[in-house]
Amino acid sequence: MLQVKRDKINIYLDANIIYGFFKLNSQKLKKGEELKETKLIKSLRDGLKYFNYFVSKAVEIEIKRRLVSEFNLRRNEANYLWNILVTNLKIAEVEDHTIDWNFILTIVESVKIKKRISNLIHLSIARDNHLLFLTGDLEILSKCKEFYKDIISYKDFVKLLYTLKRK
Repeated sequence: MLQVKRDKINIYLDANIIYGFFKLNSQKLKKGEELKETKLIKSLRDGLKYFNYFVSKAVEIEIKRRLVSEFNLRRNEANYLWNILVTNLKIAEVEDHTIDWNFILTIVESVKIKKRISNLIHLSIARDNHLLFLTGDLEILSKCKEFYKDIISYKDFVKLLYTLKRK
């Protein structure tokens, strides 16, 4: 069952869900251009009335690693982009979480997971905090719902948002 805070659904944002915003805007920041909101981020912002968004320190690390390593941003530039997204979407950080390694081990022993385990770490954090897990990882979406049912794609998120807006 989903944890609801102030009559809102609590959602954990996987790094791959918000990555597009950083990819687009790291280039714009380097060129001195105006930052843009991606379609996905606009949908998340449109959902602020219905959803609370969460990330873990692992998501922040994953995003900032890519900003510095792949897009050659300086620390202050990476922090600037991160803070813009966190502020605009009112994203809270899941605090003091531990990774349930046995949960992850059960998954990898039960189904063939070909990608790295970082998405399973995010899934474990979402599950342990009773958060709906919003991800773009097709392997997680197709193979892990038997281990944690509260996993949705962006397409499912948009459908849920549309349904809530109609009420």
